[in-house]
Amino acid sequence: ANHRRGGDAATPEGLVRAVPAGGAAQLPYPALSLEDDARVKNALEPGMDETILATSPDGSIALTRKLLHCANRDVSNLRSQPSSHLNDEVCNTYLAMLQQRELKKNPNQPKVYFFNTFFYVKLYAHTGKYDFESVRRWFNKLNFSILDCETLVVPIHKKGLHVDHWVSVVINMKGVFLEFLDSGGGDDDDKALENLKRFIVDLHEAEKRLIRPRWTDAGGCLMECRWDIPLQDNKDDCGFFMLTFADFEGLGREFDFNQTHMTFIRRRVIAQILRGKAD
Repeated sequence: ANHRRGGDAATPEGLVRAVPAGGAAQLPYPALSLEDDARVKNALEPGMDETILATSPDGSIALTRKLLHCANRDVSNLRSQPSSHLNDEVCNTYLAMLQQRELKKNPNQPKVYFFNTFFYVKLYAHTGKYDFESVRRWFNKLNFSILDCETLVVPIHKKGLHVDHWVSVVINMKGVFLEFLDSGGGDDDDKALENLKRFIVDLHEAEKRLIRPRWTDAGGCLMECRWDIPLQDNKDDCGFFMLTFADFEGLGREFDFNQTHMTFIRRRVIAQILRGKAD
């Protein structure tokens, strides 16, 4: 994807500049159709029941009204609702749809690969120790190697006693650099960049592939936290920022959205899930 580099944007001034100009009227996507809007309204109506309204592309995830309610928030209320944090089911369904869109464009060798939320849990987060063997065969069923992709997008759910936050890492395979994206303006305090760089090196070895020296040379692989990105102004939109970062990576777009678009983006994610296709 074509990105501005961070440069000296790690200053407070840089963080202010990171939020794109423009209000809710300048939507980053086309408005929902009347049909899509009606579907979303029905899905998010009161009553968090177990009615299945959609499934993931491979049918492995059944999305109930209760699960889809993670996109529902009473924006007139200053407090977000308990269900307004993104869940794994909605996240993985949407990321699978982004992968489906990418494979339709490039069926034999996609340019972008979207990991699901359980990958990083297996690699590191579950035990707090790096464990390549737990993901060694993760990609065996693919008819391509992710090492031949241009961009890899890894969602990470930071979850703990006082933490419930979504971030992501974008691995640029062509440019040999990794970027940490956190709409909360946070740092990579859990060393995700180092763990994922190590994963790329180990995967080359496991697949018996030649590796570019920059991946292993000291200082050859750039790893940085990006500050020139849209930032959230609350505690519950991080998951939908993360999904939008992923979507824009797949489209090769600059991150020209901001906090004012989040209510619309939440509804758009659900509309696409109910339709079973990412635009």
